Amino acid sequence: LMTAPVITIRAETPLNEALRLMLRHQIKRLPVVDAEGHLLGLLGRNSLLNGLLAASTPAATPVNDLTLQSAPE
Repeated sequence: LMTAPVITIRAETPLNEALRLMLRHQIKRLPVVDAEGHLLGLLGRNSLLNGLLAASTPAATPVNDLTLQSAPE
């Protein structure tokens, strides 16, 4: 189910902010968009948590440093 309005993040959004949004809005995936609002991919909860749990990944790491699920062409 999608919510309206759709909650999105930019590629430079820190991982800890993406997690805050997921928890606040009780969602499992966040669309990642560019400056023009074009879909770049999806950030899933598992990818986010794995990124945060990696010993070498600070919580302020931008989302675009993780592998995103590709947006459909």
